[in-house]
Amino acid sequence: MTELADTVLTLIRTRADLHWRSKTTAHGDQMLRAVDILSAAAGTDPADVFAVSQKAFASSPKLIMRADDSDGIMGDAIRACSTSMLTPLRRLASPPPPW
Repeated sequence: MTELADTVLTLIRTRADLHWRSKTTAHGDQMLRAVDILSAAAGTDPADVFAVSQKAFASSPKLIMRADDSDGIMGDAIRACSTSMLTPLRRLASPPPPW
């Protein structure tokens, strides 16, 4: 794993009991920090940023299913993560043909 993956996925994934809103809110803040790190890294290596974003996004449903996300902070972080996946994809995409 890359350093970016180690940093971001550690902030996203957890085995903590997220049935309590206070713990969910704290973890949601942590997830938003991870998305900020991904956004900041978007200009470095688009392929790595996309791969890490994809893994983080894939972990999110497991978290949200067992969390009390009454405040919606985890949902906000998941939406931001899905949006952060688009930036590296745009950078990796080939330019349109010059017709």
